[in-house]
Amino acid sequence: MWVWEGGVFAVVGPTGAGKSTTLCKLAVRHALRHGAQGLVLISMDGVRLGGCDMLRAVARLLDVPFHAALNGESLPEMLSTAGPSRLVLVDTLGINRKILEHNRLLESLGSLHGRVQTLLVLPANAQLSWLDSAMEDYRPSAPVAAVVTKLDETRSLGEVLGVVTREHLPLAYSTDGQEIPDDLSVASADALVVRAVLLDPEGDSAKSSDAHATQSATAAAAGPIAARMAQ
Repeated sequence: MWVWEGGVFAVVGPTGAGKSTTLCKLAVRHALRHGAQGLVLISMDGVRLGGCDMLRAVARLLDVPFHAALNGESLPEMLSTAGPSRLVLVDTLGINRKILEHNRLLESLGSLHGRVQTLLVLPANAQLSWLDSAMEDYRPSAPVAAVVTKLDETRSLGEVLGVVTREHLPLAYSTDGQEIPDDLSVASADALVVRAVLLDPEGDSAKSSDAHATQSATAAAAGPIAARMAQ
């Protein structure tokens, strides 16, 4: 699987999308399957009150190095503190494009493309306009794939799957709850299609075209990345 192969991965996304929880799930899952040796956790949200508490707690539980940007350190500076490592997971704060430091972080992620692989976290229960804004805001970070969260809190998958399909952004993972690390899955075209259909069980003629479009979008978005990341 992609993340388990190692490297540097940063999660980005709006406040409340589930970035920190997703990162903790990835960290614990990695430690359970491959051991904690070589795992490093970094938080770029060291200033906001409580911003890095969850990640710090998981690092303490796994007994792995943890670094927080407490004084406005840049991402390259934080990565230099990681030292030799097999997998580095970087959490970021929700971005406000009006704040210069936030713009710098996004641009830094974009400039580090290739060295840092960025995963854009999008909640399945968000409205289309909100998802469109998120895509625009985080485009400078050059995301390589999306993580769809909060599948357990939505009644439709059409909006989020339509957005990632339109943007040609592969799906990496999906989450359907808060349990760490259980509620995390590699994106599966079949599973998401089934879920999309189950969310529209009536399947009447008035909805049939929408249901078909949702299934097509799901398969198109999840298929390539699921095949690439299969264990």
